[in-house]
Amino acid sequence: MDMLTKTIAVEQEGKNSNLKCMAIYPGVVDTAMQKQIRKTPKKDFNDVERFISLKKNKELFTPNEVADKIVTLITEDKLPNGAIYDLRDAKF
Repeated sequence: MDMLTKTIAVEQEGKNSNLKCMAIYPGVVDTAMQKQIRKTPKKDFNDVERFISLKKNKELFTPNEVADKIVTLITEDKLPNGAIYDLRDAKF
């Protein structure tokens, strides 16, 4: 995904386009799918404890938090063309 993002960004710059391309990693988001994952028996999913721990330690973003962060990045023009951005590293 990173290389595709960077490639599209370079192609758009060459066209003098106003289009920007960036990749945003939201981290693990607390969705209904995550709830189901945390219920999975360890014998069926070796990493289940990691997801349980993320929830227990409040390390999951809600979908609304992810959306708010993305809107902030876009509206404040904090993402240059070709940027690879991890929301877990975001300072808001």
